[in-house]
Amino acid sequence: MEDILLQLYNNPDVSLGVHGTAAIKGKENETASKILKEGLMCRYGDIRRTVAFQNKGQIHAHGNIEYEELINYKYGYNRKGYINEEKQEGKLTTYLPKEVELEQISVILAIPDAMKTTDEDVFSSPKKKYSMDYAKDKTDLSLGKYRNLEGRAINPKYIVGYYINGDISTFKCNDMFYGFKQIDEKSGIPILDLESMSKLNEETKEKYKEIQEKSVQELGKETIENQKDKNGKKRIMNLIKGILKSKNKTKENESKGTRDD
Repeated sequence: MEDILLQLYNNPDVSLGVHGTAAIKGKENETASKILKEGLMCRYGDIRRTVAFQNKGQIHAHGNIEYEELINYKYGYNRKGYINEEKQEGKLTTYLPKEVELEQISVILAIPDAMKTTDEDVFSSPKKKYSMDYAKDKTDLSLGKYRNLEGRAINPKYIVGYYINGDISTFKCNDMFYGFKQIDEKSGIPILDLESMSKLNEETKEKYKEIQEKSVQELGKETIENQKDKNGKKRIMNLIKGILKSKNKTKENESKGTRDD
């Protein structure tokens, strides 16, 4: 699988990135599978705040990631997790904070190289509420902050797959990734769809080109309209000045006529 990821990393038609998170031990594959199916939740308008890409700038400490770091990513490793454990004593139910063991998950993504990380097409859902399975500390747990999150899902078609605890040998591919033709059932190794990746990247370039041309046209139209408006105002002002000038001359002539009499 490392060879496939290296090919993607060196492919000029895609930009490869990684996101690190964690899940309660025993639920890591369930959590990761849900991400592959439903998308990776992002709380920001720019997905660089969530995903460290190879060539999209350093918006945080993990930007412009190198290949070796990408396949050995451990963000979220050794993180502590807390949940509320239910205790039943007779009719009384109480909830006590409990520390739980976590497993780290690294999710690999690949978007068209030309695509902006703020592009609406990156997302597959509108803003919605979601929650984590655990809190990062006891304060968050008591306040319920981990249950009141809001974000949008990064489209699962841009997710290549995931691996656990920085071990690339555990990598599992996402059959929804647009850059795969198919995945071998026995080996789990995919066949890359180079044509599909190239096509989408070119379509993305064309989309931005059309947007830019439209923006220039709109700006030109707005400039012309403003100029027309200015010219119209100028003509009206000249007309008003002409009328006033004519009236002044008439009054002046009337005054002269009166004095001559």
